Amino acid sequence: MKKTIKKVLVINSGSSSLKYQLFDMQKCERLAKGLVERIGCGGPKDHTEALKKVVADLGEPKDIDAIGHRVLHGAEVFKDSVKVDAKVLAKLDKLVKFGPLHMPANIGGIRACQKIFKGVPNVAVFDTAFHQTMPDCAAMYAIDPKYYKKMGIRKYGFHGTSHKFIVAEAAKFLKKPVSKVNLVTCHMGNGSSLAAVKGGQCVDTTMGLTPLAGLVMGTRCGDIDAAAVLTIMEAEKRTPAEMDTLLNKKSGLLALTGSSDCRDICASVGRKSSGGMPRSCRAAGFAWITSPRESSRTRPSFSVLMSVSERSSSSATRSNCSRRCAASSLPICFRTPLKKSLISSGCR
Repeated sequence: MKKTIKKVLVINSGSSSLKYQLFDMQKCERLAKGLVERIGCGGPKDHTEALKKVVADLGEPKDIDAIGHRVLHGAEVFKDSVKVDAKVLAKLDKLVKFGPLHMPANIGGIRACQKIFKGVPNVAVFDTAFHQTMPDCAAMYAIDPKYYKKMGIRKYGFHGTSHKFIVAEAAKFLKKPVSKVNLVTCHMGNGSSLAAVKGGQCVDTTMGLTPLAGLVMGTRCGDIDAAAVLTIMEAEKRTPAEMDTLLNKKSGLLALTGSSDCRDICASVGRKSSGGMPRSCRAAGFAWITSPRESSRTRPSFSVLMSVSERSSSSATRSNCSRRCAASSLPICFRTPLKKSLISSGCR
């Protein structure tokens, strides 16, 4: 006889932070939400200590039925969510090479839960799973196939839980079955990605082997000519590890403007008296959110539903508005009204 799942703890374990939410699944209610920061850098020494703080904040709960974990990379090993056991953990350890920044923290969060919540099942939910429906023409790189066969080098895509959620919510909003939904979904935050969805399934996405590829992000460069990387490495005698740090942590908006936070960047340059976007923001690739009064522009022939992270969301985003893509002057319409449920928090 299957056990009825009543309370589920959801963990998003990052390299230096741990976010959590506790849900009552029968009432579809969130019971608690919190964040533990500075893990290993002035705060808790590791994820086990961070989780002890979570347990204390929740009042020593004894009735949690399951724990869900957001895990960055499932490669081709995990194409769907999986209950974690010793064999699964061993396979996850082998996937650390695909996400050296995120994967150790994700796995650390799982092991910490196993220690503290003994006997409670842990389930890994993978950021890459939604994109496993991409055809080979989108997923494979134009290099010798031996690198895919030996090393698994291909496009995997990320933010899958967010993109999948948006597709499901869009289907409800449009009153269509998921299998009839065609969309471009957008996950916008310090880490950002787009996905092309046909018939409810991903057919292409902007991120690649790792979350470094695609759009310009807070500290990540996004797409770049590989020759540029090689040129910098040769000229400055940089190691692969040093180059990884440069591209993942010291590039993107941070390199272009000195800050990875859009709020700080736009605040530093100020807005034009006419209410338009500052030239420096347009140059950095920002899209400006217009006020409801300005939303009467001609609607485009397609809609883009966006998942906006907590860091970049605003009341303007949640209002009836339109957005103009600075790079292409393409108006992107939000549905009216854009439901708050379409705004999803993401990995940073």
